[in-house]
Amino acid sequence: MTRLVVRNFAARIRELPSSVEEPEQDKSTPYLDVGSRWEPCHHFYKAGVPYKVWTEQDVFRFHGLCKYRDCFPDPYAFQTSDIAILVNDLEEAAAILEGSGYFRTPKSSEEQEKLGYSDSGQGNRESIRLLNVSAMVRHHSQWDSFEEVTNKVLYAAGLSENPHWGPTRVAGNGVLLILASDWNYTLNSKAASPYYHDPIPELSGYFDSHVSMWMDTPISPPVNSIRSPSDTARLRHYASVLKKLICEADVTWTVRFEQDIKSQNRQALFDLLEMCYRCMMKKGVCMFTRLTTDIDFQKYSKDVRDQIKASVHDPVLMAEFNRCRMKGVITMPLPRGHASTYDEKQCKKDLPGLSWLVRVPRGDGWFLLSLNVARIMENKRRDKQLKLEELNHLSLRQRQPKRTEDEIKTLEYYLQDILADTDNWAFQNQEF
Repeated sequence: MTRLVVRNFAARIRELPSSVEEPEQDKSTPYLDVGSRWEPCHHFYKAGVPYKVWTEQDVFRFHGLCKYRDCFPDPYAFQTSDIAILVNDLEEAAAILEGSGYFRTPKSSEEQEKLGYSDSGQGNRESIRLLNVSAMVRHHSQWDSFEEVTNKVLYAAGLSENPHWGPTRVAGNGVLLILASDWNYTLNSKAASPYYHDPIPELSGYFDSHVSMWMDTPISPPVNSIRSPSDTARLRHYASVLKKLICEADVTWTVRFEQDIKSQNRQALFDLLEMCYRCMMKKGVCMFTRLTTDIDFQKYSKDVRDQIKASVHDPVLMAEFNRCRMKGVITMPLPRGHASTYDEKQCKKDLPGLSWLVRVPRGDGWFLLSLNVARIMENKRRDKQLKLEELNHLSLRQRQPKRTEDEIKTLEYYLQDILADTDNWAFQNQEF
């Protein structure tokens, strides 16, 4: 047998991701201040108007769900998604925000489409979207010329076509006002009192609302009718929220949560907990799939709800139910030496041919030893190209010279004039 002597090995240290346990879920409070994402809440609180923040990432983030902890790392940063807020009176709430510099816009947003408000067809629920022009101007003027800022604001407001150099949808600090009555949710007037103020709904009320909305939105359209895109979006949204509440929130598995929700929804809660358990044990279908496709389960849930309301059925929990939620793991990059054996095996599966992952002496990291030098060099060239493209992108987006407060205010007033009177286009050719 001829002995092969390998003279040149391509070697490099490879950092592996590590699986760590989920952090504890601690409830926190948002920043209600001018210039922050939750500025509308600040204005409603001062006006004494009851409201609740309804955007799922806001709700889950402030109830401590781990996947949403870093959704909005800087509370005063420019946000790319609208904030949805439940109110009792759309016009009253819109007037409060308009008095604080917000402007109505017909431009739909991703948040509207996800909640099923973008369809202008018959029977669509009412909503009002407003834009925080001041926030957009102050953010974009750091990077763009005043002409570009104007184009972005006008496009986000729905008053101009999409700029050829821009993305298909320019985000802004938008506020989507929706009716609490449309979501089977009762706003407590105490929420606006100086002694008790909690802008984020309790997860029990959030569950009651979404599970009742899911039951009342048929999976299949009625006979001789066609399901609208907004109905489909709503159904998928209800299913997504319910799946996250059951599969990711510790509190939904507790006796207290069971007691806090409406009695008519307790059997639905028990059934969803069992569904999640079976799915985690690889014995059942994904919850989202069942909630969007299983017509029989939806009909059963509605029938049981009606029976509980009529006092002819008592909710039943599955036998030998374990109230400890089956927690998953979070994969995150950690320093060498902290990766698990499982991660090492998964990484080995993705190695190129004629390559080996070898643990360094003393266990401090891994070496990638490979005879496939061409593949290694190709990967290096690709990584280098990606870094160059990233640097080029950053160099194109250089900060503008610092704007004075007067310049920013002038642009704000200019755009506010346009949005306040959309028929007056005389000022749009003005140059700054």
